Amino acid sequence: MINIRKIIYSAAILTVGALYQPAYADPNFASLDYNPVAEQAKEFIGTRYQWGGMDRSGVDCSGLLVAVLNEIGVKPPARVLADFRKLGRVIQVDEVRAGDVLFFYNKTGEVKHMGIALNDQYFVHANGLSQKVTVGILHGPNTLRRFAEARRIDFKVN
Repeated sequence: MINIRKIIYSAAILTVGALYQPAYADPNFASLDYNPVAEQAKEFIGTRYQWGGMDRSGVDCSGLLVAVLNEIGVKPPARVLADFRKLGRVIQVDEVRAGDVLFFYNKTGEVKHMGIALNDQYFVHANGLSQKVTVGILHGPNTLRRFAEARRIDFKVN
């Protein structure tokens, strides 16, 4: 005998699940603009977090950008977050595209975290909380609350 209650419940769960899927969800973090910095940053997803780290054995937030630049043959123009914030030009959050560098406030209001935009919706960052490199959603409520600025830096790729 068919259990109608089970079928209705299952259909309700599937419907509710579909409602909570972001319309922009893209498992490949595709971008309309190819950017070698963003493409290489994807390769670091899952790399362990290590304060002061700058290579595949472990990275911190600024070390992630240093490691990515080294791997694509670009001499990093800076090493620490404060120095990266002096480079390029500030852009608005709605102008963000692949390869832009994003900066975030910590709980005390200081800019102490950074990431690399994969496109206008996702970014990759060395996440101390999860102890690995992860992907964040740029327009998520917690992210936007902590968003400080975005910078477009012209990295000279050889």
